[in-house]
Amino acid sequence: MPYVLCTRPNASGNINGFPFVPHPGGGMVSADDLPEDVVANFLAIPGYSRVAPAGGSAPEPVAAPSPQKPAKSK
Repeated sequence: MPYVLCTRPNASGNINGFPFVPHPGGGMVSADDLPEDVVANFLAIPGYSRVAPAGGSAPEPVAAPSPQKPAKSK
């Protein structure tokens, strides 16, 4: 089953009840592979595309600073 990449500017960590994580190339990617019927629904919306996981494994989330703890300044 494929993963879905969302490049819409308002993409969040939960889209239609499915978890999404930051993608290293930008946008948000589904945290899990999705059934074909769900993928088809996403692909009907501009800004969504099908992606295959690199190396046949789940996509690696991008580490981001916690919103509760600001990044340390130098």
